[in-house]
Amino acid sequence: AYALWDNMQVYASVDDIQSQLLKYKPTPGEDNGPTFEELRAINPDVCAWITLDGTKIDYPVLQGEDNLTYINKDVYGNFALAGSIFLDSNCDRSFQKKYSLLYGHHMAEHKMFGDLDLYEKQKFFDKNQTGTLVLPDRSYKLEIFACIKTSANEDNIFIPQKWQKSTDGLLKYAEKSAKYIHQDTMKKIGTSKDFSQILAMSTCSSDYTDARRKEEIKTKIRKIPAGLLLVVLCLAVFPISTFAADAVQVQIPVSIQTSGETPSPEENYTVELQAVDDAPMPSENVLEISGSGKAFFSPIQYTTPGIYYYTITQQSG
Repeated sequence: AYALWDNMQVYASVDDIQSQLLKYKPTPGEDNGPTFEELRAINPDVCAWITLDGTKIDYPVLQGEDNLTYINKDVYGNFALAGSIFLDSNCDRSFQKKYSLLYGHHMAEHKMFGDLDLYEKQKFFDKNQTGTLVLPDRSYKLEIFACIKTSANEDNIFIPQKWQKSTDGLLKYAEKSAKYIHQDTMKKIGTSKDFSQILAMSTCSSDYTDARRKEEIKTKIRKIPAGLLLVVLCLAVFPISTFAADAVQVQIPVSIQTSGETPSPEENYTVELQAVDDAPMPSENVLEISGSGKAFFSPIQYTTPGIYYYTITQQSG
């Protein structure tokens, strides 16, 4: 009976702390300096906020002096079995490098990184592919592309220093080892600066709790069980141009500029808007503009977070 009560206290503590911190949760795509100042007043080790859509993962991210600092310490600096979500101490706390690694305890009742288990189900993995990483000065859209169950001593995942110049080797490992993978997202990685960063989230695998007894990693401080871990890999896309809880509408403006003389007011120009990939489109994608006037395409409604690209061309004639 005491053990049951003790477990309930651990889970209740997680809920209490999360509810307190959610009022400081920064908003993606906005200036979050003041919000992060409040979070850092609580603990200067706060460096980000992670949210995964379709899960209960919605926490501040901390970074300690080493990877034991926040294993059993909450954001207030108090002892807590649930610990905190934390960034590997070998990673850049400003998330400027190509690969970053987060850790969180595997807990039941959707606590901490317990919901990473959900990505082991094909249907959930296919349907839930987005999240956000919010920093004091910028926000990233996360596109989940791989779910991997791996050993806790797998260098390709747990030595982040390996992938600061190039993540090609990491991608090859993911393609070979992943339980599920989104090839369309993987193909984007490295195509531009905005598609060059990878974020990994790691937790203990619920299927292999007993495996932790089989081997140990020796550290200067103590021995850490090394079983199998569940890792979810995301492409971190910067910047976030559209991110809202509800649908938003945007009108794209167009004006005509010519070299030499100003266009005659009687002269008409026809311009056409085309989507790149599957970006949402307005009801009318062709405009008539007279002279050097300015016009707007009809409203485009966005219901899904993302970065959208379009081309605008003038029709001949």
